[in-house]
Amino acid sequence: MANELDGTLPSLSCSSTVYALVHTSQTLADEVQNAVQDASYSYDRIIELFNDCLMELAGEHLFPELEAWADLDTSAATNNVALPADYMRNLRHCHSLTNNREVKVYGSLTQLYRWFSSLDQTGAIVGVAPKGRRLYYQRQAAETLRINYFKYPQRLQTREDKPVEIPWHLAKALLKHYALKELYAEIEDGIEGQQVNTSRHEKKYEQAKERLVAFIGPEERDPVQLLDEEIAWDDYA
Repeated sequence: MANELDGTLPSLSCSSTVYALVHTSQTLADEVQNAVQDASYSYDRIIELFNDCLMELAGEHLFPELEAWADLDTSAATNNVALPADYMRNLRHCHSLTNNREVKVYGSLTQLYRWFSSLDQTGAIVGVAPKGRRLYYQRQAAETLRINYFKYPQRLQTREDKPVEIPWHLAKALLKHYALKELYAEIEDGIEGQQVNTSRHEKKYEQAKERLVAFIGPEERDPVQLLDEEIAWDDYA
């Protein structure tokens, strides 16, 4: 049956504007240099501070652009394999492509030890745990594991590089005020009383981070199963 509303509903045409990420490492560094008015702080020094900021933020927040997948080939002759060179943190998922099944991710090697009497058992891999730059697995087998994790951010190197892995509308505030608070901490070092400029840019940096959290949301966490005796059932009476 034909829809009686066909031809009577208004049609909407949507146009989208793609906003280019205009902030390059050069333009951001220029703003920092203009603010401090100190020629002794070179472009290279400021870019290094930008990279320090990116690393700090990536260590505190899970940016969608930093989520990555990689395939690792294990061996039956050992119980560990090197993690990808760009692995930073949060091994969230592991899947055996060989056996087409999920492999349990343990939070640490200690937790993996708790479930296996030794780490040299053979058979299909059923559990993995990261330690340092290695991924330990049990049992030992030659399989291909696909892992989901968060990688290191790309370093800014050339003057045309852009901080593409953090939200573009917050990149300027985050990088600029991080660099300024660090530089003014040196400039105002030894000054008696409050370090006005340092405090001002520290506050602006923290405000930018609050906007960042509001934008990307809190870090995802797996639900924690509680034992029956750990639940205060009387609170629900």
